[in-house]
Amino acid sequence: MNKHFRLFGHTISIAVYKSWMRTLGINSRVSKDRHVLFIDVDGTSLNSLIKKLKKLQNERDVGDLFIFKTHEDGKHWHVISPSIFTTKEIVEILTEFNLEYVSYGLQNHGWVLRIIPKDDRPLGTPLYTAFLSIKRTTRARSLAHLDFLRAYYGCFPETKGKKGDKNSNLIIESYSTPNSAWNKREVKFNELRGIVCEVKKNATSARKK
Repeated sequence: MNKHFRLFGHTISIAVYKSWMRTLGINSRVSKDRHVLFIDVDGTSLNSLIKKLKKLQNERDVGDLFIFKTHEDGKHWHVISPSIFTTKEIVEILTEFNLEYVSYGLQNHGWVLRIIPKDDRPLGTPLYTAFLSIKRTTRARSLAHLDFLRAYYGCFPETKGKKGDKNSNLIIESYSTPNSAWNKREVKFNELRGIVCEVKKNATSARKK
């Protein structure tokens, strides 16, 4: 079952594969063989991660990077670049961070990062933590992903890049997690609708500023 709604002129698709969902995330897919960059990193400090990401920005044209903390221990992170890459480029970059995540994305035709609380973690929803800007990039940006980050997480820094891809769409999908703690908590479809409402509310507030 698929649900759709419009945000900033983009079609946002919600893929629901079961009546009960484990968790929800956004998909990296922009179009066929085109993705934004998602990185899932565990077991490292913020300082170490920033050092590695700045090195990546210096060596590759990856654009601006948003960093999110996903665990209260400060060693688990999500990184997002709204710039658009080919699948081959994504794989080349991810091999430097998380080989298991590479395989996951190739098998599922896109990489997914969680956007709601997971099991009993006190932190809850991933926390917007840092923004790594660059002077310039030759890449176009996915405006659908960028607008979602700004509306849902409150990330409002001015990003660099070529003219954005206004035709890009955003997929929010349900997926299973191997963590047994999910047996204690299941996410119903009405929670997903709550996310949609929150995005729209934040987007409206941002436009009034």
